[in-house]
Amino acid sequence: MAHQIIYTSVPRGLAPGSKGYCTVVASNGMAPALQRQLESLSQYTHIYPPNTANDALNPTNFQYAKVSFGGKQLCVLSRVSDAGLDYSRRSNLLAHHIALDPDERNVSGPAALIDSLLLPPSIKRWEKPPQREDIRSIPNPPCPTSPMASHNSLGVKPEIVGEIAGRLANSTQQIVTVLYRQDQHSQLLSLVKDIFWLLPPGARWNTTFSTYYSAHVQNTDCRLRFIPHGTPNAERVSLDPGTIDLNENMTVLDSEMVRAALEAAKTGNRTLAHPRAAESGHSTGEGFTRAQSPVSGPRPPIGGPDLRLKPPPISESATQAQSNQDGHKNRETVEVGKFSESQDRHSSGGRKKLVIAISILSLFFLLGIIAAVILDGIERKSAPSIAKDGGEAAEKDAEANEDIAERNTDTS
Repeated sequence: MAHQIIYTSVPRGLAPGSKGYCTVVASNGMAPALQRQLESLSQYTHIYPPNTANDALNPTNFQYAKVSFGGKQLCVLSRVSDAGLDYSRRSNLLAHHIALDPDERNVSGPAALIDSLLLPPSIKRWEKPPQREDIRSIPNPPCPTSPMASHNSLGVKPEIVGEIAGRLANSTQQIVTVLYRQDQHSQLLSLVKDIFWLLPPGARWNTTFSTYYSAHVQNTDCRLRFIPHGTPNAERVSLDPGTIDLNENMTVLDSEMVRAALEAAKTGNRTLAHPRAAESGHSTGEGFTRAQSPVSGPRPPIGGPDLRLKPPPISESATQAQSNQDGHKNRETVEVGKFSESQDRHSSGGRKKLVIAISILSLFFLLGIIAAVILDGIERKSAPSIAKDGGEAAEKDAEANEDIAERNTDTS
């Protein structure tokens, strides 16, 4: 059963005696532990203070995350945004979270469901009284009728959209980081829907994302991370060569997903090329066709010259996936090797220090023995001299006594 909460700062919350940042709307029968877990996802960092000239550039975070609860994995759809100032003149936020059971997922994917199920962008603040409210039904929205439209509003080439989708489709573990201008945040959910429209239906619910990624949200994974320029996170990830910037030309290699994006942008028809795209079970009326790869010869370059597209040799998708796995293994091997070398260096240095310490102690001990032997010899040499001097003095005393005795006798 799906559950929801709405979380913000109010004078009176849903729970008796609650106020400030608290839950104002919750489903009936929701476990308190699940409510607390959803509340922990309500984290937001304002780039600009509320009620200032640039507060409209504070992005809305549309997020899909997986959380574990009650022995199963729940799919959580979230919308967290700036909400101006609260009743105490503090910066406020408005968060709406919906937790779905695995059997409540539909083929359209989380991005399309966020757009149709969560609070609309027109709601900036929560001004209704606290209440219990259940989710009546889970809609099954179709995939976009005008696919690949987001690249026009964002000024992004369709090849970039295909590159992002291709990275996500080729590996279920790869993290894709995307930088964007702050004024582009309102179009990001449309971009995510276009990316998911290119993904096979079976891969959509395996791809977690956040349109305003923050590393402070704990116990969640996030594979597709959108980060705005002008933030500390952006400065950190900009140094990573794998980061994609929506506003910079980048080298995009020809791939089946890139060609599918170009075809979709041109005709509106998606051409599935990834092996997992054969997974069926969808009921949205999508039209699927399979790409025909040439039997031999190099693939032609795609796009304009500014993208500097380089055609790779023909290879099956499974081979590409295996290559990715081998690359991960190789990197792990290199990292393990570096760690072992570091450990060996530390161990060798420790042994050298121990040997030096023992040598110094041995030297001091030897010097002590030598000093003791020298002192003992000096004492032995001085003892006979003292005895000899004492004997000579005694003899002189005896002779003097005899002389005194003889003089006394003579006198008598």
